[in-house]
Amino acid sequence: MLKELHISNYVLIKELSFLPNRGFSTITGETGAGKSILIGALGLIVGKRAEPKLIQNPEIKCVVEGHFGLEKLKLESYFAANDLDFDPYTIIRREILPNGRSRAFINDTPVSLQTLREMGDLLVDIHSQNENQSLKDNAFMFDWLDAMAEVITDRRDYTKAFEKLRNTEQHLQVLVEAQKKGESERDYWQFLFEELLEADLKESEMGELESKLDFLANAESIKESCIDAYNSLEGQEGNLIDQLNSIISAWPTQIRSNPDIESFIKRVQSGVLDLKDLASDIRNLADAPAGDAEQLALVEERIALLHNLLRKHQVDTSEDLIALRDDLDNKLQHVDDRQKEIAELQNAIVILELATKKKAKALHSDRTSAQKSIVDRLNIDLQALGLPNSHVELKLDKKTDLDRFGLTNFKLMFTANKGKQLEEVQKVASGGETSRLMLVIKSHLARYKQLPTIIFDEIDTGVSGEVARKMAEMMHKLSTDLQVIAITHLPQIASRGDNHFFVHKSSDEDSTSTGLRILEGEDRVTEIAKMLSGDNPSTAALDNARDLLQNR
Repeated sequence: MLKELHISNYVLIKELSFLPNRGFSTITGETGAGKSILIGALGLIVGKRAEPKLIQNPEIKCVVEGHFGLEKLKLESYFAANDLDFDPYTIIRREILPNGRSRAFINDTPVSLQTLREMGDLLVDIHSQNENQSLKDNAFMFDWLDAMAEVITDRRDYTKAFEKLRNTEQHLQVLVEAQKKGESERDYWQFLFEELLEADLKESEMGELESKLDFLANAESIKESCIDAYNSLEGQEGNLIDQLNSIISAWPTQIRSNPDIESFIKRVQSGVLDLKDLASDIRNLADAPAGDAEQLALVEERIALLHNLLRKHQVDTSEDLIALRDDLDNKLQHVDDRQKEIAELQNAIVILELATKKKAKALHSDRTSAQKSIVDRLNIDLQALGLPNSHVELKLDKKTDLDRFGLTNFKLMFTANKGKQLEEVQKVASGGETSRLMLVIKSHLARYKQLPTIIFDEIDTGVSGEVARKMAEMMHKLSTDLQVIAITHLPQIASRGDNHFFVHKSSDEDSTSTGLRILEGEDRVTEIAKMLSGDNPSTAALDNARDLLQNR
């Protein structure tokens, strides 16, 4: 239930605190004082749209904060699912910044407006005059119908089956479209794949081919330079090795004169051995086949093929071409696999549709079985609210095509007078009749949904006298199960409240502001009397007000 509502810098409100109690609270006040501003502010913390023009002082932010008691609502799982800290005393805050941006918090954790709306739906039902349009809202009316028929659990089961069917159908549609595209491009994909497959691609091939091409292109010059080097080392007369051997031969006779000569001989001998090995390796390289024009042409042809493929597919490496080849292979495979999946989904949809229609038929049957008892209860409640000649019927026709509500085509038929033909309620009901009908429907829904708080914003439009008294009794009875708050201009309803709040406005030279106070004792008597007879109530009006308060 709503324990506290704090508002600052909102429309006509500078600062205001509203602390409703359990039971039935009524709010009254002069026209234009700002009664509905309270509902607008409360709407902000249950996810309604915020606009910068709602800020009274554009230099500072607007803040609306609601404190809620959640002790009996079993919302721990919802908090956990939304990564929120659960607290049985939860604070929801909405801020509108001067730049027009809006922020929302649940227990100081920032949340999205969607989360705020979801939370608001669990905590508060705000019924304004515009809510009478809910009679045209299929979702609202089916919620009421199924609550009255006690088939909510079956409806949930059906909804799950219907959503699964629709999701499967949508998945099938996506696959069919993909298959159409795949079939139209399959031949082209197959051509590209076979072209790349025939190319027999290998990783790092381009680099190896370019090295081989460089070797083949320079083989003759390498061979010639190797021959020249071999000749200089060992192959021709006067070569380097012969010259070194001559040095070695000349030195032994000089060892006695200089002992260092012996170490020189050994070092030159070692060098000669190394040069002989080098000369042998160079000779082998010179004698190796140099390659021929045919081999060179094959390498050049292979490089040209790879370059053409790289340009064609706009990639940089042979690894990219391999990845493209494998991707094309997967696409071709998916075309075949997708056709199998489509066939499986088509079979699954047939089975799902049969099961879903079975649930829908059972749901429709249960609704029609409960039809008479729902009509009887609705008519009794409407007659109790001063519509003795009214009559309501439920028109429940069976459809052939499934929708999210099943196979039931539902219309609420109404007449306010005997002998008049029943027509759709939104076409023939007056404002007062619609208000009473919505009060009855809301009272039914509130008990089912176990909302902790329901707020009626001038639902008494178009009624007066005894009808107003009966509406007040219905609201008060409803408040035994939940917190009910009613903004009203009728003394019969205002006097029935367990608590009575008065909205007033005050002005100075610069601005007008709205305030709120609770009325007790003679203050409440005076306010009820003013509602009965005007700003200067007579003694009779005051006595009448006392009677209303004493007999509530």
